[in-house]
Amino acid sequence: MFQVMSTDPSESTGPAVPEAAEPAAASPENSDGKPTTADQAKADGAAVAISALKGAVTGGATGAAVGALKGAVKTKTGRNVAIAVIVTPILAVSLLTGLIFNAAQAISATPGGRAAIAQTAALSAFENKDDLNSIQDASTQGGVPWQVVAGIYQAAKSKTGAKGSGPFGIDMAAASGEISEDDANDFDKAALFVARKLKAASATTIDSLSNPTLDAGYMDTRGDKGESVLKPIDTDEAKAARDLVKEAYVKAIIAIPLEGNPGTAEAAFASSLLWMAGAAPDKCSPSNVVTVGDVSNADLNAKKKIYAQAIIDQVASKGMPENAAVIALATALQESGLRMYWNSHVPGSKELADGGPEGGFDLGPGKFSYSVGLFQQQVNGTMFSWGTVQDAMNPSKSADMFLDRLMTINGWQNLPVTVAAQSVQGSAFPSAYADDEVAARTLVGELKPKSGSYGTTTNTAPSTPGSGPGAPAGAAVTSCQSGGVGTGTVGAGDDYPYKNPVGVFTTEADPWSEFKRQCVSFVAWRMNLQMGWKEGQEYPFTPAKLGLGLFGSAIDWKDTVASKFPMDSTPKVGAVAWFDANIHTGSTWTGDAGHVAVVSAVNGDGTIDVEEYNFNPLAYGTRKIPASDVSGFIHVADISK
Repeated sequence: MFQVMSTDPSESTGPAVPEAAEPAAASPENSDGKPTTADQAKADGAAVAISALKGAVTGGATGAAVGALKGAVKTKTGRNVAIAVIVTPILAVSLLTGLIFNAAQAISATPGGRAAIAQTAALSAFENKDDLNSIQDASTQGGVPWQVVAGIYQAAKSKTGAKGSGPFGIDMAAASGEISEDDANDFDKAALFVARKLKAASATTIDSLSNPTLDAGYMDTRGDKGESVLKPIDTDEAKAARDLVKEAYVKAIIAIPLEGNPGTAEAAFASSLLWMAGAAPDKCSPSNVVTVGDVSNADLNAKKKIYAQAIIDQVASKGMPENAAVIALATALQESGLRMYWNSHVPGSKELADGGPEGGFDLGPGKFSYSVGLFQQQVNGTMFSWGTVQDAMNPSKSADMFLDRLMTINGWQNLPVTVAAQSVQGSAFPSAYADDEVAARTLVGELKPKSGSYGTTTNTAPSTPGSGPGAPAGAAVTSCQSGGVGTGTVGAGDDYPYKNPVGVFTTEADPWSEFKRQCVSFVAWRMNLQMGWKEGQEYPFTPAKLGLGLFGSAIDWKDTVASKFPMDSTPKVGAVAWFDANIHTGSTWTGDAGHVAVVSAVNGDGTIDVEEYNFNPLAYGTRKIPASDVSGFIHVADISK
């Protein structure tokens, strides 16, 4: 999702993107680099407006007036007299007409209403309002959207493993002395540093866009209950606008010295969008995600109607309930916009695209995505478990594969739509499917199965709660697992089934999509045992069962496996010991690929015992090491011992 793709104009019939206002010119500065008086007044005026809005949200018209006054006395211009010119209209409007109050209460579908929604969400979500004030004040001074700085803060706050310095996760080595360790840990100073670095990077990225706003390619509408609804405009031009905004902002955030970049930049931008839309970016609270407008059957072109109908008919043919159609359609809408994408890295996909647009994107030097079709299922020989290119490019068969995977998730029918979809897809943006839930429900209400009818089938086979494939210890496989309790047994010694020939490298894959005799393959084997696997059963710990494309190398497990299970600094027997790349300690040396092992004992002296493969080249081994040498512990299926 959120891919940079070429698009086919014939595949879109939605409204045109509204013309955007030209971005404001860069603020002039004096020769000493400080803002001019006029520039300072504008910035301070914006600060006053924010203060007024905060007051309106909590105290109505009077609160707006008080908020404006508070904002004024905090600003440099306010302390000089000139701010009166800016404050007076705000006070007059707020006191005499209650306009700000009404905007906050009615949450009108206008830019001002959207600002009120975002501000309301922020005031509700931030436990420490001083932190929010610091972010917004720094953003005003830096001349950047506060939602982006808040997104960077959220990304740092949510990060596992190496977090960097201070509340914004600053990479001190990359900062090269531009900020001290003390200042990086000072919320106000760090926020201002981030805002200024973002502004500096904007000159060649964000500022070059004709419409640099975060909501480019979206429109404000009203929901059934009169609530404000942010709806992605369904045209190729609008999607291109959204992609350009994402690309520009991600590049700008990458230029900031943040721990974990470029991955941090992707996460920060995703959080920025949620703040902009008025939703606290909490991947474990899908109910907080903003509702996005519905798409009617009448809004779809003929080809998209055929695809939507095929998905609905497939649900009915499997006897699944109507909610399965909602989940499947929300997924297809988010992944492809109901377009049949082909991929130049997947031979044969273009010929099967029925005129659909090209998709796919590069993941880095020599790395590619292999996503195709309505559900963006990955196809590359036997590397993935999404069938053949013919399957993934067929609307009925691709829907069937999605639904089969959905039915392996115990209790899916009781999960929020975005969580159920994420459990299958394993997206980098786990809350994004909520954007299309309303549209999916509208389509399901309008398009009925042409043959058969919805049923009650929810599982591929009868199962007791928690015993279905892919469900560790009674928990549904979601994007935010409780995890950590194993129903099986801990392994003993070199019980790995692919040990021979010992010490010989191979590119042959194991049943868990890892190369045999690598550390990741051995740990995946043990996780299957600990999750209760028995001979003759399907393996529960596989990328397919967990809704992931691949587990990847050890370094990737923080982003793949740890996106499904808790990760912390507490060792427990059976936990995955995850080692970051290029660690050099007295006990452990790792390369670019990192390392994983299984904790076999937690000792009272601060050490742990681990079992592993490929610390001794391509062979089994055990070690006693300080627990502090481990970068993090992933609790997939810990064993009480």
